[in-house]
Amino acid sequence: MTDDLPGVPWLQISRCVQHIGTVQFNTDLIQLLTDFLFVDQCMVFTYAEAQQMKCLMSINFQNEKLAVPLAGDYINEGYQKDPNLEDIKKLTVEESLTIRLSSVIDLISKTYKTKYYSQPSIADKVSHIQNVGGLVYYFNFYRGQEKGPIIQTDLIGDDSFVSLLSNIMLLHFEKRGSSDSYMPLSFLSDRERQVCEGILKGQKTDFVAHVMGISPHTVTTYRKRAYRKLGISSRGELFLLCT
Repeated sequence: MTDDLPGVPWLQISRCVQHIGTVQFNTDLIQLLTDFLFVDQCMVFTYAEAQQMKCLMSINFQNEKLAVPLAGDYINEGYQKDPNLEDIKKLTVEESLTIRLSSVIDLISKTYKTKYYSQPSIADKVSHIQNVGGLVYYFNFYRGQEKGPIIQTDLIGDDSFVSLLSNIMLLHFEKRGSSDSYMPLSFLSDRERQVCEGILKGQKTDFVAHVMGISPHTVTTYRKRAYRKLGISSRGELFLLCT
């Protein structure tokens, strides 16, 4: 249980809970992941039968340009060779499961391991899957080679803590998702999200500026900020992230 773990950053966790559904949640969560849990990469996906797997979040704190291409490769075809896929598919409604990389490492193909672990310098991962009304949320927390494997005494290595963290993130996604068409944009400010949504609808900069009542230059500024937060650099990567 989390009560038995020393050093639980309850103040930072309470900040995350307080800001669920708001833009501030992003800042609080990133600080929790990096400063307290020493997570180097975080990815969240959703899976439902007869639907394409979708990415809700993809951040690599070591190299921000890595996360989106990796997530794109994964949701296009990589997930089919994910050793956790069988558990994701058979998880029943309201059931959850935490999986350590060490328990499935022997099931990972050499190609898969090279692409998703060796090349991005990932040493270890803890995953949490949860079925909410038939939609399975797949949370992944990674450690880089420099920090080394996740050990039992690490907070992110404790099953109950990983479940708590995942559920806090789930509440945020659900609250933001109820009003957002593109859930991966839920961590952006309202203005940044509006600009990205306009781009995804095929709108030009001048038109987005007119709709928002701001200058084209300001639209460009919001776009650059959004791309930087999302770890992308082009419209094509934005479409890949949100479709």
